[in-house]
Amino acid sequence: MSKQTTFIVEGLCCSTEELHIRKKLGAMSSVEIRGINIVEKTVSVNHTCSTEHILNALNALGMSAKLQDDLLKPQSF
Repeated sequence: MSKQTTFIVEGLCCSTEELHIRKKLGAMSSVEIRGINIVEKTVSVNHTCSTEHILNALNALGMSAKLQDDLLKPQSF
């Protein structure tokens, strides 16, 4: 069963980076790109692999990627 996940990608600032992401994730049979938003620096995907696998692929491109959900969690002090 596939999951839907959105990543925040700090290194995403232009169409060149978008193309690199599309090539990298497009080569992964377990990932389907739902959308890439350069302005919001987000990449949304459907996937059957682990989110860690996708994070590793994005970070291998030299982009600082994080799960959007991790940024929305309240911080405890």
